[in-house]
Amino acid sequence: MPYFDAIGSNTFYYGAEAGNSQVAKLVNNMILGVNMNAVAEGLKLGKHYGLPEEGILNLLKVSTGDSWVVRNWSDVSEWTAETALSVLLKDLIATYNEGIKHNVSMPFNALSSTQLFNSMGKEKPKA
Repeated sequence: MPYFDAIGSNTFYYGAEAGNSQVAKLVNNMILGVNMNAVAEGLKLGKHYGLPEEGILNLLKVSTGDSWVVRNWSDVSEWTAETALSVLLKDLIATYNEGIKHNVSMPFNALSSTQLFNSMGKEKPKA
């Protein structure tokens, strides 16, 4: 643990069971993916009504819709299939597979993994 503390600012321990930390990472990225879809779709609806994206983001930052995704949308919206989006998609699929394997229903994750690129208006990665 002291080695991890020396190189990182936040260290978390999830028990001695092998794979627990990987599951924690998948949980984090699943929530990221669901949140990205929600923000992208909300901004899409606002755009349909001619609302300024920056204005909607400013509203979200001071209301219940706030999140890391909202506060970093200018960077997140630039992610592509060749960069972070493909890694996120891989984690969303891994999370879905873990749910299937353990009979844990996660419909928002399933929807997020299929809608991620569509909701952000991005090209899907090549298979």
